[in-house]
Amino acid sequence: MNHNAQQEFVLQTLLHITRLAAQEDYTSAIGFGLRPDQIRILSDMSTQQLLDLALSIKTSGVTIAVSQEIMDTALEASSQRQSQRELIIAMIRAGSTADMMYRFFGLSSSEHASYRKLLGLTNQGRPEIPSEGVQNNIWARWIAHAKLEIKARLLAVHQDTGEELRSIWQVVRVSESEPIRAQSASKHNVKRITSPV
Repeated sequence: MNHNAQQEFVLQTLLHITRLAAQEDYTSAIGFGLRPDQIRILSDMSTQQLLDLALSIKTSGVTIAVSQEIMDTALEASSQRQSQRELIIAMIRAGSTADMMYRFFGLSSSEHASYRKLLGLTNQGRPEIPSEGVQNNIWARWIAHAKLEIKARLLAVHQDTGEELRSIWQVVRVSESEPIRAQSASKHNVKRITSPV
């Protein structure tokens, strides 16, 4: 970090401390390692005075440290959130309904609508009933991807068949609701959908 960047860091730290003091959040302000009397003095300073102070403080006098363990946890949580956002977007692009997104992610109808608007997707109408051949193909691919977690499984069937997730979900729900057919899955028999689910 060059000298100017170091001084800017010190200045922004001092400004942040004064903002905390102004909000009467003295616990957080003291957490920066200063005494209460020092914080009171900083609070009475103008921005120019704080700048002059920042220029006079040796950068070795201001340190910042982050626990490696806390950082690992934070990075992992951030990665998981990003992966979930990407999965949500992939499923919405593939034609997942609001009900499905609530079931799998807890998204509200308004959140689902916001995602669709952000992605430039038009409103969904009622799903068309897949033909018998399409239903058989969906069920066959569903069985073929049995080892995948359900959301990944739905996307895999979508990639294989080109059918929207809502149509795939229709076929899966109806087929798995009939135990005998589910047990005979290797024959790729499905209970026919005659009306939208």
